[in-house]
Amino acid sequence: MSGILEYWNIGVTKYQNIRLLEYLIKYIKIRVSLDQYSTIIQVILLMPKVTFTHSSGQDETEIEEGKTLLDAAQKCGAPMEFACGGNGFCTTCKCKVKKGAENLEPRTDREECMGLDEDDERLGCQAVVHGDVEVELDD
Repeated sequence: MSGILEYWNIGVTKYQNIRLLEYLIKYIKIRVSLDQYSTIIQVILLMPKVTFTHSSGQDETEIEEGKTLLDAAQKCGAPMEFACGGNGFCTTCKCKVKKGAENLEPRTDREECMGLDEDDERLGCQAVVHGDVEVELDD
């Protein structure tokens, strides 16, 4: 079933993901058991929403729990840079968490080594999402 998860998780919203899943089953003839379909729909409906605010406006997406803020930014096209390739060795993906900090895993050692000591500062590549989050990106 993990293979099909890669197919359906490309839409930006829950509605788009469910429509894509239905399209894949109906027209592409991907075989999915009723239990698998049920599980996939539950995962889609429970995906956390990540909202990015930046100088150009706002972007939002739903993303699988356990992915990073950087993953979410890339999925929805939010302008989050990552010079070190998302390995936590620079601060180009630094962002401010406006809401939902409790829905992120605790700050990592890499974040602390990079000097992020304010509660709302996180590295997008290190901040793992477990619930809805609102983030502000610097220019």
